[in-house]
Parts: sequence; C-alpha cells; structure tokens
Amino acid sequence: MAKFEYDKQRIGKLIERIRGDLSLEKFGDIIGVSKVSVINYENGKTIPSKKVSQEIRAFDHDKNNQPLITNNEFLYGTPKEYFKHIFASVPQLQQTENNSVFKAFLVAFGKTLRYGDEERIISFALEQDPTLKQDANFLQLCQDYGVDSLQYAIEDNEQYQTDLLPMLDKKASQLRDISKYTDLLSHLLDSFIINDEAENAIGRPSVPLRRRSHVHLENYFDKAHLKTLTDIEKYELEGKLEAIGASMYKFFDLFNDIFPFTIDTLYKDYEIEKNKAIEAYLQESGSDPSDHAAVKAYKEKWR
Repeated sequence: MAKFEYDKQRIGKLIERIRGDLSLEKFGDIIGVSKVSVINYENGKTIPSKKVSQEIRAFDHDKNNQPLITNNEFLYGTPKEYFKHIFASVPQLQQTENNSVFKAFLVAFGKTLRYGDEERIISFALEQDPTLKQDANFLQLCQDYGVDSLQYAIEDNEQYQTDLLPMLDKKASQLRDISKYTDLLSHLLDSFIINDEAENAIGRPSVPLRRRSHVHLENYFDKAHLKTLTDIEKYELEGKLEAIGASMYKFFDLFNDIFPFTIDTLYKDYEIEKNKAIEAYLQESGSDPSDHAAVKAYKEKWR
C-alpha cells in the first residue's frame, strides 16, 4: 500500500518565498539550521523537521505575530494543491477549474474530508464521478492506496458471473501481456453496443467501415423499411452505423498492429471456407449445401 509523500518541491518553493531577500546563512541562523540544510529544503531534497517547520512558519507571520499558514498548509499545501498532488497521476482530475469532483472536494473539505486522509479522498472522488472507474490511472491509484471500493454494474449480472467471468479469467491467465489487448477489446465492445441499439431495424446490415464518408441507408436497408422511419430516426440510424464502422475500423487497425497476420487474410480464408469448402464437404457427404441446419452443424465442429 502506498504511503502519501509530501510534495518536497512545493515545500521548497514555499520556504524560498518565506526567506525572501535574506541570505541562506542568516535565514538558517533564524530557524536554527545550517546553510546547507536551507539549500536542501529549497531544492526539494529534504523537508524540515516539525520543530524547524514551526520556526519557518513563525518567521512568516502577520502583524500580531501569528503564522500566516497552518502546519497542515505548510506540509500539504492549500486544499487545491493537496487535491492536485493526490491525483497527480490522473490527468482527468488535473483541470480543476471546471472539474465537478474538485468543486465537491472543496465543499466537503474541513467537514467530512481532512488533510492526511488520502484513502477517503480517493473514495470520495469516485463517489462524485463513477466514470473514474473506467480510468486506468485512477484504478492504479486506488490499487496503490488499497482503496477497494470499486463496484461495477456488470457484477450484478448473473450470466456475467456464471458464464463470461470464468471464461475471461481463464483466457486472461494464459496471456503474457493483457494490456496490449485492452484497447482492441474496448473498440470491439463499442461496436457491439451500438449494433444492439441499431437492431430495431429490419435485418442486420453489413457494417460500413468508414470514418469520414457519409453512410447512405439505402445501401444497407430495403426501401420498404426505410419508408417506415421518420427523418429523425433515419438520422439517428445513420449516426449509429457510422459509429459502429468507426469502432470496427479502430478494431481492425489495432488487430493489424498486434497480430502477425492481417484481418484481410483471415476474412478471405473465412470466405473461402464458407462459400467453397463447406459446400464441397456437404456435397461429398451427401448433404444439401443449401440446408442451413447442415451448414450450422458443420460449423459447430470448428468452434
């Protein structure tokens, strides 16, 4: 489990600001350390002890000789600095100005959230934005801090638990490097999801593998069906087909990058098998190549 580390660079810059125009020797005399120690503080190599920190804060005081910053602010920074330091590895949370998680953090800070409670703050961020569980950087941060509060909706799906999860676990354990396949699977799943949304149309059209050129519905659906759709429904269907194509295009690109053989070669082999080899086999075995049941039975042997 990771242990929170103070931002030595920030503390160093803060000490340098507090020292101002004083020489290193003079400032060191005031706070009770050597010139070399002050240099190490300001360069972010070491941080001062609690006693020295108190001396530094006492030096930076108001007209009533009260320190301008608290000990927590000295060690952790302002709430904004503290937030950004905790989530330094999560780019999604670094743009704090318009970030809803950061705004909620500021409201809760000093009430339910406090300095030194990084695990609670990380869990709080996830509560505010559940999409963070899709961010690999955030997931790694949770793992580093031992935050085990991630819950996924799919975990409640019985078929996922009994069928898909055991299969994924078995297959994943056989892979040497699962990370290079994650994007591949992501784009493939995107196309599945959009295809499900488009299935209200009659039949299942071939996927238009396009990124920029416009999809013409008449190339994929019969005129009788298109007449039943409103202009808005046609527009939405075009968008879904284009999205499927874009996802599958990315899938094929990644496939060609990862595997030593191309998807084109595989597809040509599939077409040969489907259109010629199966027909020849069924004819030789005395079956009807046009019999869908016979074709399905043949394919099952190879799954």
